[in-house]
Amino acid sequence: MSWERILQIDRPGELLRQRIDDLFAQQRATWPTLRDGEAALAHLQRKTLTEGGRSVIVQMNPARRHSTLANTDAKVIAARACFLCPENMPPEERGIAFENLVLLPNPFPILPLHCTIADRKHCPQQLCGRIATFLQLAQEIGPDMAALYNGPLCGASAPDHFHLQAAPRRRYPDPRSAFRNFRQRSRRSACKLRPQHARRARAQPPAMLPLTSNAPSMRCNRSKRQPTSR
Repeated sequence: MSWERILQIDRPGELLRQRIDDLFAQQRATWPTLRDGEAALAHLQRKTLTEGGRSVIVQMNPARRHSTLANTDAKVIAARACFLCPENMPPEERGIAFENLVLLPNPFPILPLHCTIADRKHCPQQLCGRIATFLQLAQEIGPDMAALYNGPLCGASAPDHFHLQAAPRRRYPDPRSAFRNFRQRSRRSACKLRPQHARRARAQPPAMLPLTSNAPSMRCNRSKRQPTSR
């Protein structure tokens, strides 16, 4: 199968968000694997774990064992057929174009409307040089969806083929809220360590906290930052 066949139902002139809905409607009607994968979401299990006032939501989907437990050892990856290359896709699978990527329904979804957005070329899962595409995708899929990147060392089941993901935003905690809570906890911890620093902090807005040699610094030394996995 070729990308031309995968894209044969696409209508590039329409908004990306509408094309996603149309794609899923067509694929649910013609691709049994996707229907079964989405039906399995009825058995999704969630649990909230709380410790010290902090909570983590744990989610388990038994139907995703095939993907979650996939062996991503380099030798195994090199020997298996890449499921994000068109010649290895099932005949029912279809997608829509986005720049040099192709958006596909994920047949083993974590959430409803779970999309995999794969590069048309077989190339490693590296975000370097693709930030602009990532941000453009996040804008065009609409405010009700979130764009995601899963690194090769963070559980990606296709570390040999670059891909992004997208899913409904309402199903995810707001990362901005989490970041604000992290900053607030960090400031409280800093004030406990340096009482004299806490007294000065009350007299100034948070953005103007004095950063002296004997006060805990909230700055990030970019020159010493370690590179993340790509």
